Order: sequence, then C-alpha cells, then structure tokens
Amino acid sequence: MENSYGSINNDKKEETEIQKNSFDNIKSKYVLKQIFDMLNRKTMLKIINYCKKIQQRIEITIEDFIELCKVEIEVMPRDLYVGDIRLINIPADMKSYCHIFIDDDPKEYFSETIPREKVVKKVKIILDYQMVNFEHLFKGCGSFKYIHFKRFKRNDITTMYDMFKGCIGLKEINFEQFNTENVRDMNSMFSECFSLKK
Repeated sequence: MENSYGSINNDKKEETEIQKNSFDNIKSKYVLKQIFDMLNRKTMLKIINYCKKIQQRIEITIEDFIELCKVEIEVMPRDLYVGDIRLINIPADMKSYCHIFIDDDPKEYFSETIPREKVVKKVKIILDYQMVNFEHLFKGCGSFKYIHFKRFKRNDITTMYDMFKGCIGLKEINFEQFNTENVRDMNSMFSECFSLKK
C-alpha cells in the first residue's frame, strides 16, 4: 500500500484518490494496524477527520484509530517503599488524556500519587493520542522498580528530556514496544537512575 496519507487535506481531488486507493480496501483491524504502523500522529488525525466524512462506507470506526494511538505502560513499585508513590508527571492541560489503573481494579484512579498506606503491586498507565510531550514523564518517580512499555507504536514523540530522571529505585525498563524513531532530545533521560541495570 502506498503511503499517500501524508498528503491528505480538504482538497476534493486528493480525497477521491485516497478513497479509491485505500479506504475501500480496508476490511479488518489487522490491515488497519499495518496502516497505522506507517503513519505519524499528524497524518493519523487527518485520516480520522476524513473518516468522519465517509464513515458509512467503510468497515472501521474512528475509535479503532484512536485505540491504536494509545500508549500502554505497566509499572511496579519497589517492595516496602516508604512514602507516597509518585506515578507520573502530566501537564495540567493534558491530565484528561492520562488514565491510571491500580492492580486489577477496573475503576480509573484519578491521582498522580498513591498514599503510603496503600499496598500496590502494579499500575497500568494509558496515554491517549493527544499526549505528545514525554518530557519529565516519570521524573522523580523514585518508587518504581520496573517499567514495561507494553504498547508504544507511535512515532510522533520528539522529546524525552528528563523522562526517567530521578527514578533512583528503577532496576529495569522493558523497551520491547518503545518507538524513538523521531525523538530529537534525550538529554538527561536516565539521569540519577542509580539502580538501573537494563
């Protein structure tokens, strides 16, 4: 499939070409995932807007695109950690795009810290596609011992400055699904990660 999506705009001629070459042939989420892997966030948003116009003519939904854009992270606090657990650092205007779940509780947890009296085994963090700045994301989260990027297919993140700075208890990061293709700033990314082994 040709990567013609980068030229999507409101021009009638280009929309017709896209429809002829691409959307009429999309039949499954597997194909959709292949398309997503070729795209960046800016192009994806253009596709989402285009889908709104032709939604009745294709067998996918806008929600499918948005779901694929999400980043899923699993973290585990250190054993016998003393003090409140800092989970993440999210700018005030981005808080609604961060979703936190504690252990197996299906209810969303609406705080960036966990009080010291609460025993926690694992934390799942889901970041929506609107989250584009990963600067300081886990800065000062000294209670973590393990971070696993379970899903990270996006290629539109450009800065990870200070991303893990001060994670003094962090021993391991699983980068199995970690995309740094277009990251330009990784300065101090692992600064003060004294316990990090791999």
